[in-house]
Formats: sequence, structure tokens, C-alpha cells
Amino acid sequence: MCPPDEIDPQELQAREEMTGEWPGQFLLDELHLAEMRAIIRAHLDGGSTLAAVAREMGINPHTLGDFVRGVVLHGENRDKVANWCEAKPRPRVSAELVAVGVLAAWSSKLHMRQVRADIAKAVLLAYSTRRIRLPRDVLDALSAP
Repeated sequence: MCPPDEIDPQELQAREEMTGEWPGQFLLDELHLAEMRAIIRAHLDGGSTLAAVAREMGINPHTLGDFVRGVVLHGENRDKVANWCEAKPRPRVSAELVAVGVLAAWSSKLHMRQVRADIAKAVLLAYSTRRIRLPRDVLDALSAP
């Protein structure tokens, strides 16, 4: 028997078999969400408006804005965004940005943006305090989660 704070490997395997999920699926899902956000940001940076992109997708601009800021979409809205992004070139997404998303996953929609920013700031502070220089692309990704 495992201590209370540890997961029994047999229990974990049983959960995976029942749900059809494996622990790495959560990470892959967050990577896919980060890629979709990057595709949308690229269109916005290219001159498209949030309202125009949302209209193309068939979703509410407010919902799309929340998604771009880090809120997770579910159901039909997620499917619409995924379908719109499918034919677009896949961007390179920072692993650090994906990690921030994974760590912020338990935040409510109301606090998601600030939780992501707080996690990124904590990472930047930890490296800065120890005088460890991060590559420019990592700094850029963590400066704007």
C-alpha cells in the first residue's frame, strides 16, 4: 500500500484504462492549445481584428479573446477554433509557455490570465535571482504568457 500522498501505480493504470487517457495527454493538449493561440495571435499581429477572426470561426469575440489570454475552451467552441486553425501553418511554441499553461490549468476562468502571469514572473525571478541568463526566446515567451 502506498502512503496517502502517493498514487498507487496499479490505481493509476486502472484510471488510465477506464478513462482512456494517459498522463502525457494533458501535456499534449496544452501544447495543441498553445499552438492554436499562436496561430490566432499571428493573424491578429498581421492586421486581422479579434472580431473578424471570431466571425470566421463562428464564435463570440469575447470567448475568443478569453482563449487567446489563456482560458481553456471546451466542446463546440474548441472544435470551431481547432477546425479554423487546422489548415494554418503550425508555429513553433515555447516549451516554457506550454509549462505555464499546464501549471495554470487549475485556475478559474476569472483568474487564468493573472495566474499565468504570476507563474511566469516567478520563473523569471527564480532565474534572475540566481543570475542565470535565459535565451531571448524563453524571456519573450515568459514575458507575455
